[in-house]
Amino acid sequence: MKNIQLNRILVLLFSLVIFNSCDEAIEPIDPALIENLQTQNPNCLSPEITSGAFVSSTAVALTWSPEDGETSWQIEYGVTGFALGSGMLTNATSTNATIAGLQATNGYDFWIRSVCSAQEFGSWAGPFSITPPNPNCTAPNGLTVSRTVASPTSAVVNWTAAGTETSWEVLYVEAGFPIGQGTTLTASSKPFTVTGITSQSYDFYVRAKCSANELSSWSAKVNLAEVVTGGNSAVGIYILTAFNTTPPTDLNQNGTASTNQLQETICFNNSLLTLSANNTFVANSKGVDIDLPTNTLTCFTEADESGTWTINGNQVTLTYPGTNPLETFTFTLSGNTLTSPPEPAVVVSNTGGIFAYLPVTSAVIVYTKQ
Repeated sequence: MKNIQLNRILVLLFSLVIFNSCDEAIEPIDPALIENLQTQNPNCLSPEITSGAFVSSTAVALTWSPEDGETSWQIEYGVTGFALGSGMLTNATSTNATIAGLQATNGYDFWIRSVCSAQEFGSWAGPFSITPPNPNCTAPNGLTVSRTVASPTSAVVNWTAAGTETSWEVLYVEAGFPIGQGTTLTASSKPFTVTGITSQSYDFYVRAKCSANELSSWSAKVNLAEVVTGGNSAVGIYILTAFNTTPPTDLNQNGTASTNQLQETICFNNSLLTLSANNTFVANSKGVDIDLPTNTLTCFTEADESGTWTINGNQVTLTYPGTNPLETFTFTLSGNTLTSPPEPAVVVSNTGGIFAYLPVTSAVIVYTKQ
């Protein structure tokens, strides 16, 4: 049996964007070359690494603070106990770096020094040793974060434990900053409430604490949206008033083709989208199950969709947490109306009681505030 489901109106029109990042080039060190061409300057002070942790089984994030206004550094690293000068070298021009391509079963030492000129370097500071996560201590999943309704300066964090652990670490950091600059809190229960945050956007992580010395890797990142001043104009309960398709269809076979599919089926009636003042949203997920072999339609309802929303000018963007990459959907706000841009969609025609796909089609969704 071949079914077509016209449901999850918001999800139907997602545009997925995948961001690719480039790491600094990493190359082996030639110790002789270093000795011959580089000079250690006692006035070129090197920082110490302030934090470092595995952010996946094969990558470590490091953070440090400048010692004397320098803006360039070198990091040498290798398996724990390696001889300085025999490791791998990477350059950095910001106060954090992510070292990838590591072995999940190895611990690593990291050294850092300042680059004060093309031939002047500070002394090496280190080692900063990092132990890999215990493979038997598994990272939690299903992380969700939302601001509390009572106060936008607190957030409720919840997750699904991957094992039998009863303690976790919750980390949050200003969105876009490295994990090493974040704040880490210990949680002995869930959901867990984080207080004292501001209205800005944050990235959240959680990891299991299986024993005093055993930690899992960090979970996938979940973003908490910024509370945007002036966003109250969008807060409210909206009802789906149009699901406009091009071309129109006569799905109910009454002899009149309609652009708005709400006139062709009752399955989307009373579909609601609620934008709350704490920048979270909830949307009904209703749909039509179309059985092509028997040419029958059946209405159904699935679990509500939820996530966070932001407003920038007249653009309201919904973000679904726990997806990688993050799924977003944007409406244009005009008065009390939210309207989506035309997006590709699956549209089915009904000709003489026979259902069939239509060729290239698009759909526009319209919500009206109640």
